[in-house]
Amino acid sequence: LSQSRFGLFVRALREDQDAAAALGVNTTRYKVLVFVVTSSMAALAGTVYGHYVTIITPNNLMILQMSLVVAMAVIAGVENFIAAAIGAILIEFMLEMLRTSFSIGGITVDMTLWRLVFFGMLLMLTLRFARNGLLVPVIDFFTRGHVAAETVARRTDDNGSGADDPADVVSQETRT
Repeated sequence: LSQSRFGLFVRALREDQDAAAALGVNTTRYKVLVFVVTSSMAALAGTVYGHYVTIITPNNLMILQMSLVVAMAVIAGVENFIAAAIGAILIEFMLEMLRTSFSIGGITVDMTLWRLVFFGMLLMLTLRFARNGLLVPVIDFFTRGHVAAETVARRTDDNGSGADDPADVVSQETRT
């Protein structure tokens, strides 16, 4: 989908709306289309959630639960769907594991009181040091990292210094 015409237009809108419009992309049409698609996904998620809990009341949709969902997306990374899904699963698992209490040297520590504090600290550290999310670099390494490493290795000569001019790379490749 990201390499399709639709995906390229949406990415162009994300990067620079004016430039996309100048290149002939109907920005209003694609904005509305993205809004419809994402709203449909949200409606589907709400339907599944409603079926799961069997009753929807205002108490079910507390601000804490909604902010956890947004924080999961921020921590895991919103650039990559796989990273967001894996991150949400890992973060939910971590939060459930922190519901327990344990003893350290005879002192009982009740983690149910501190689990959201740790989650908030993780969110603040993510926003400060890893703006794209914690899992996006990991997913990118496993999906594209080896290709980038091979490209860099090909562009470096035997001494380990990289070629500054692309013409040097072409001339080195034609010599071998």
